Amino acid sequence: MVKHIFVLTCAVCLLWATAHAQSNCTFLLKGHVYDSVLKTPVVGAQVILAGTNSSVVTSSDGYFEIRKLCAGEQTIGIKMDGYRIFQQAYVVPLTESVEVKLLPLASNLQGVTIFGARPKEVVEPPRKLNAEQLFRTQGQTLGKALEALPGVYNLSTGQSISKPIVHGLHSNRVLIVNNELRQESQQWGAEHAPEIDAFQATDLQLITGPRSLRYGSDALGGVVLMQAEPVTGIRKPGWVANSSFFSNGRGAALSLMGETVWKKHTAWTARVQGTLRRSGNAQSPSYMLGNTGFYERATAMSIGYKKEKISMSWHFSDFYTRLGILSSSHIGNLSDLYAAFQREQPIDTASFTYKIGFPYQQLHHQTLQWQGHYRVSNRSKWEWQYALQRNRRKEFDKTLQSQQGNGTIKPALDFNLVTHQFDVRWLHQYANKGSGQLGLSAQMQSNEYYASYLIPNYIRWQTGLYAIEQVTRGRVTAELGLRYDMQFLDVLRWEQQQLQTKRFAFHGPAVMGGVRIEWPTWTNYIYGGSTWRAPHVNEMYSYGIHHSAATFEMGDSNLKPERNYQLNWSLMRGKANSFRWIGTAYTQYIHQFIYLQPVFPATLTLRGAFPTFQYTPINVIMAGFDMQVESPRHWKWPWHIKSAYLLARNTETGYAPVGMPPARIEGEMARRINLPSGEALRVYSGLNYTFRAMGLATMSDYLNPPPAYWLCRVGLETDFHWQGFHGQIGLGIENLFNVRYRDYLNRYRYFANEPGRNVVLQLKTSRH
Repeated sequence: MVKHIFVLTCAVCLLWATAHAQSNCTFLLKGHVYDSVLKTPVVGAQVILAGTNSSVVTSSDGYFEIRKLCAGEQTIGIKMDGYRIFQQAYVVPLTESVEVKLLPLASNLQGVTIFGARPKEVVEPPRKLNAEQLFRTQGQTLGKALEALPGVYNLSTGQSISKPIVHGLHSNRVLIVNNELRQESQQWGAEHAPEIDAFQATDLQLITGPRSLRYGSDALGGVVLMQAEPVTGIRKPGWVANSSFFSNGRGAALSLMGETVWKKHTAWTARVQGTLRRSGNAQSPSYMLGNTGFYERATAMSIGYKKEKISMSWHFSDFYTRLGILSSSHIGNLSDLYAAFQREQPIDTASFTYKIGFPYQQLHHQTLQWQGHYRVSNRSKWEWQYALQRNRRKEFDKTLQSQQGNGTIKPALDFNLVTHQFDVRWLHQYANKGSGQLGLSAQMQSNEYYASYLIPNYIRWQTGLYAIEQVTRGRVTAELGLRYDMQFLDVLRWEQQQLQTKRFAFHGPAVMGGVRIEWPTWTNYIYGGSTWRAPHVNEMYSYGIHHSAATFEMGDSNLKPERNYQLNWSLMRGKANSFRWIGTAYTQYIHQFIYLQPVFPATLTLRGAFPTFQYTPINVIMAGFDMQVESPRHWKWPWHIKSAYLLARNTETGYAPVGMPPARIEGEMARRINLPSGEALRVYSGLNYTFRAMGLATMSDYLNPPPAYWLCRVGLETDFHWQGFHGQIGLGIENLFNVRYRDYLNRYRYFANEPGRNVVLQLKTSRH
């Protein structure tokens, strides 16, 4: 009897303990997983709860959650290809999230710790798109994508042409570097977008300060760095599919990428990617924008070879696009032109169509690139690259069209730009926490035109020698960059029925230095210096109709090089997984700033009447600030606020030059909802306010700056995992309330409103 009572008592106690334990199994363990060397989120890592079959996968920002944990000690393990297995015990419940730093395997670690040029190792603060921003902007233009960064604006011409404005500077003053290659195309004007497939980039950031001197002394505003994962770093076969759908214009974009490793020769890897984008006429809130559709296709192929000390890769890309030019921007006579400036709605509105009629522009850009590096020792290596770029640009007129012998329409403008580029640099690291690089770059570029004159034929030679050194002592890191460039420009023009050649020579130094000082919670960045930019041939010799811009432009052959003197100060507090803010104040003086100034009256030609602009040298001072405040990303209600302000003045007149970006403030709040699958659904709502441009002289432009406006956006997005597939899906609405407005930075604001509401569906799927 006693035995039975003892067994019954034990059973009751066991049942009570089990029930009590289950009632306390309601705790949450959450955190982020980072690369311990690169300080970047590790996406797709498997987080396993020891002793169970329960596991989750880290999201696009390295975040994970394990729910329904019991109180007491719990052990988790984290697995990821290319990293050492992590295992750690935690006492639940925890009052804060954990931060896990995975250690790369030795084969990967050596190459990264010595030569990785990552944001943590540079003086200026990093400005790069995070995974959420990169996904949300897929399928859009480069300028639109970079607008997510504080202090960066989007300079657009229509819905398909855009480029970034950094602290008031754009075009030739902001370099585009794609896959470590300086993009060379005829993007010297506001209406010439870089011919780049943005789907190829897995890392998109803006760099300034001494590091920018590696790519040229003419990067007065900075360098937009677009990078894909190195083809030599492919470890196993895989593929990625991206698709986007847009209601406004009924547009769609599809991109497919596949990569593999040779089975018998694992030193060889390969990648292939293809992209298609198409859209029809855009819709403003009250009318259709005629002839604003576009078509784009892009292909890219890469082959890599990596063996011990040497690594090489070969890349080929082909980009083609056809862009409609707003039909209401081409007007037949002066009276109709001035009437169009004041008209709320264009006369020649259209119905929806995918057809691209006259006027339009057609671009074809091809790149052949060879890159390589040789590791001399554990502390030094050589890198080199050679690239050939060919850019063919054609613009077709709306009014005058003549047929060629083969039956096609002769373009009004036709340019063929060919660029040869060679770069070599030596990277080295010191034992006492110092590193540097010494490099040489050379370029030969030729341009020919085959139709009407806008710019002359020319040949340009450019050579630059640079050195960038960095040293760290305790909490202080100092960096110094020096560069000297020489440029020779031969211009070939017909004058009095004779072919004349005129040579220009430009040369000069550039120097930039910076200091980073780190405290436990604060980081202080200060950098400054002086750089310069030689005038481009279009600024010196333009004379004629620029069809894509719908303007008549005139150059000045007496222009001198620009020289700037700048100082920047940034202050940052917090880390990526905590509350943080970053503010940047800047000022710069630019001597002989080459400014595209409106001149009056407009010009009447056989092809119609067009606003007229003259390239003019002025002295300008620019000062401003941009700021971003954001909450921890793992909060259930994460939010951020961004603002930017620029004051630019002509030192002689005291007025602002036309075309400087107005002040702007933007905010976004989200709600993170945990799904039964373990993923998080992110629902967001954003609001931005753009002020009216101020400080302009009376009658300095053909049309006064448009009024300020509000824009609202909403959306939701989440990750998903299913049978080895990883993906993201998002649905958003831009310009939610269908606001009617005109963007001051859009040249077509003279003639029409901006597009209205746009519903965007995005899907990304991958398997590796």
